[in-house]
Amino acid sequence: MTTRYRRLAMILGGASLALNMACYAYQPAARPLMPLNQRLRVHLTPEGITELARFLGPRVAVAEGVLASMAPDGAISLTVEWVQTADGVRQPWTGEGIVTFPVAYQRGVEESVLNRRQTTLAAILLAAGLVAIAVSALRVAGALGVSDNTTPSPPP
Repeated sequence: MTTRYRRLAMILGGASLALNMACYAYQPAARPLMPLNQRLRVHLTPEGITELARFLGPRVAVAEGVLASMAPDGAISLTVEWVQTADGVRQPWTGEGIVTFPVAYQRGVEESVLNRRQTTLAAILLAAGLVAIAVSALRVAGALGVSDNTTPSPPP
């Protein structure tokens, strides 16, 4: 019976961790001005792919990072962390510094937003996993005869 609880605890724990990683999602940026340190994903136009290749690398179509500044004309400066090539290969960016994306090179901008539904579900699954682990540990301790009674038994 304890194997069943251990298996349940492992399944719930793994599911909660997987869901917890998915608590943020990228959505089209709804605001013209975004707060600094906002995580953004910038999709480049074909001209932007060509013109920014000297900074980002060849065939980079998407850059992801943290907003360092935003100019009044809409140009975005990012501390780039990840890039994605035109054929879909995503990799960490090995460059240094901040890259500026003029409006003419932006095909679209997405911001990272909290997904409240998935966050709530992940929290519930995490709590259920912790309860299942605690129940499993208590059952195993009971099956092994472990007790916290420190009073010695009387001699025969």
